[in-house]
Amino acid sequence: MSNKLNITFVRPPFEGMTDYCPPHMGIACLYGYLDKSFGGHICCTLVDALSGRWSLEQVIQMIEDTFPDVICITAKTMQVEQTIELLEFFRRTSCILICGGNHVSVEPDIFIESGANFAIVGEGEKPLRTIIKCLLDNDMEKIEEDNRIIYDKNELSKISIRKKIFISNYVENFRKADEQLGKPDWSIFDIKMYNENIHINKSVPALQVMASRGCPYKCSFCSSYLTWGMYVKYRPAQMVVDEIVENIKKYNINDFHFYDDNLMLNREWVIDFLNIVEKSSYSFNWICLSRPEIIFKNSDLLFRMRENGCKGFELGFETYSPKVYKKMNKKNNFDSFLKAYNILQENDFEMIEFLIMGFYIGETIETLYETYLQLKKFMKGKNLFTYSRYFATPFIGTEFYQIHLQHGHNLFGGNRYKYAVYLNYMPDSFLDFCGVGYYIDANSLELLCFAYGELDHIIYRKEFNQINSKLTPSQFAYLFNRFMSESKTVRDLNKYIADVLELDNILCVEEYVARMIEFSVRLGAMRR
Repeated sequence: MSNKLNITFVRPPFEGMTDYCPPHMGIACLYGYLDKSFGGHICCTLVDALSGRWSLEQVIQMIEDTFPDVICITAKTMQVEQTIELLEFFRRTSCILICGGNHVSVEPDIFIESGANFAIVGEGEKPLRTIIKCLLDNDMEKIEEDNRIIYDKNELSKISIRKKIFISNYVENFRKADEQLGKPDWSIFDIKMYNENIHINKSVPALQVMASRGCPYKCSFCSSYLTWGMYVKYRPAQMVVDEIVENIKKYNINDFHFYDDNLMLNREWVIDFLNIVEKSSYSFNWICLSRPEIIFKNSDLLFRMRENGCKGFELGFETYSPKVYKKMNKKNNFDSFLKAYNILQENDFEMIEFLIMGFYIGETIETLYETYLQLKKFMKGKNLFTYSRYFATPFIGTEFYQIHLQHGHNLFGGNRYKYAVYLNYMPDSFLDFCGVGYYIDANSLELLCFAYGELDHIIYRKEFNQINSKLTPSQFAYLFNRFMSESKTVRDLNKYIADVLELDNILCVEEYVARMIEFSVRLGAMRR
């Protein structure tokens, strides 16, 4: 038996796994930190369902094949149910079970109740190191020193590992690891299995990088601050550049996607970063996320950013509607995005991407239509303008989650579809809207549905197909036009379709109607 502690990191499968397959930066950071802290005393492996599109059963078999002493599972909301299934299966074994990730940070107790020995709240590196050290030293009492570690005190004395490893002096290793906090080590991944990119040419591989953690803004729908906090912490610019250069050499990758919520928030850091890059003999391409007012404030740096590899920006546009935008607590407006877009165009950035969120509280056919109409104003520039569309998802712990049921309802119970590619929330404002003056061109919709095939990421797929088999796109357009012209609401249309097709599940009809309307608006089949 090996005298090393065998640790397996796990990313569970989830509904909606697509061809886009980025490696998991959180796991890479945890692995790098533990490896620096404990060196040859641990052996880490990875089971990533996303890389192989593996089922839960396959993941279980692969975990068993690694013979781990410790299983570390990362869980976002759409992975909660799958994580619980893993915990309930492996709690029967002698494995130590540890959970972390976005959802664990806001609801740790459900994972402890399901069999996890430990749940980590917030940043994971130091709490996980504390747990591993206690296991290596066979001294679980020191767990209490970190209040970010949640556990059942009655079960603590029962925790043990199959092997005895006693190590006393980690001080030097820990110091070196702390200096590298936040640096991912991708060697635990088979990078060829992933396809992160910077959107300009999606066939060119990229890697993630994070210079900072935390966000001072508190958008109503966003859960980022619940994990990282509202205080923004930056890594030294030299360390970030060194990391990028190291990955260029190691993986022959020259594209990097900054995952920071607001990379340009710290002007002095950006200047320091640019100074170092300008002196480096290595060049690379990168994109980052920002906000209009931050771009205005640092517009004098844009030329240098572009000259030093920045290819473009992602901006959280969300919606054109001032009313909906205000509910999101975004503190921006359309004019600010238009101004930011023009500034970025003037500085010849190759790519500008707007992130769009549909069906938030206050959404109607009118606000949806206006959002896509206004997006067309940005498509005439010389740069690549693109947008990514998501659906409002009430993540636990957010303000949106606290109030969403007062203004609408969930289309599906549980967490399995709490992923923004699914329409999982329906606002009353949309259901109660009467779209007089809006109509769908039946021929256009029929042609679009034929060209694009079935809509993706449908929760009620079986029911959706049943409706499609009985209601052609042109017939749906006819019904929509009739109901709107008669001053009836979307809710009326839903009820009519459910009654005619004898469907008891009104939620599947709501999903069908809303997705067909959004499809019609987005691709231009709806007219006003």
